[in-house]
Amino acid sequence: MKFTTVIAALSAFGTAAAHPPQYLEAEVGELAGSGSMHALQKRDAYTCYGSSNATVSDCERVIDTIRAHGEEVFSLRSGLCLVWSEGSCGVRFCAVRYVRYPLNRTASWVANYLTSPLLEDCVGAGANGLMGDSHNINSQIGTYRLSIAEYFGDD
Repeated sequence: MKFTTVIAALSAFGTAAAHPPQYLEAEVGELAGSGSMHALQKRDAYTCYGSSNATVSDCERVIDTIRAHGEEVFSLRSGLCLVWSEGSCGVRFCAVRYVRYPLNRTASWVANYLTSPLLEDCVGAGANGLMGDSHNINSQIGTYRLSIAEYFGDD
């Protein structure tokens, strides 16, 4: 049911056929053996959508800026976002509306998820990427949304 909901929502935007949603589900043992998975949680999902002129090098610079904060904790209240941009690449890390408690994630956590899977699988293939902790990433379910997309210089 959840998979169908995501496909239906993405179809409305014309993105489902080109970039079906990817689910990052695995057992704990599988995650431990995969260096590029960055301790993904079982409920996380991401999708690549549309076409993007964001360059990998611009996005790597954004990720490096975030990674420079190391283990600093970003704490976001309901509906708020942190936004970074460099050249053609923009990143948004948002707390979903209606989250009852502050969303707390370290800068390294954000940078790791941006690198894999979003930079590698989406931007590297010429698409935008969106990730969340719900399989229905087009909804207000879950606690966060992390996106990497072409940046036009205006938020």
